[in-house]
Amino acid sequence: MVSGSGGFSLEELWICCLANHNFFRKGEATNLDRHHIDDLCRCTIVKAKRRKTRVIKLNDAAIGTVTGTVPYSGSRVLFWESEGERIKEMSKRFSYYTLQTDKRHADFRRFRCHDLRHFFAVEYLRNKTGSIYDLQKHLGHSSIKTTELYLDYLTPEEQKEIMRVA
Repeated sequence: MVSGSGGFSLEELWICCLANHNFFRKGEATNLDRHHIDDLCRCTIVKAKRRKTRVIKLNDAAIGTVTGTVPYSGSRVLFWESEGERIKEMSKRFSYYTLQTDKRHADFRRFRCHDLRHFFAVEYLRNKTGSIYDLQKHLGHSSIKTTELYLDYLTPEEQKEIMRVA
């Protein structure tokens, strides 16, 4: 484990990068093993919510994150802490880190690691990267109604454009 700032490890920051640059949930990222990564099709297969298998197409930023991790000798775990074990208790450390940052910077607003996934989803729609149905698939939502909640963060003009393309 490489130490980051505020007691938050570099591996944990990489997990946040995956949430911010792709559609990973924190649990999906912490459970990644090296064999889940397929360099040829740039996809990762993870056990998602409700034990469903999900394929996540990695973008260039996520590929950089994954390839930047240092392997622990003899461990298949992609993001590890002591002795090559999976990262545990990340939520508590992340919460503590954002609280400490909040105390030092008046303009900083606390957030959860999962909020990075939401941010990426809104930016996906705002930048017209794909349709609302593409986003539903990427996020692993079984209902389009769940995905449509992200439309609330767009302007009325952006919402019309997204729905017109869909």
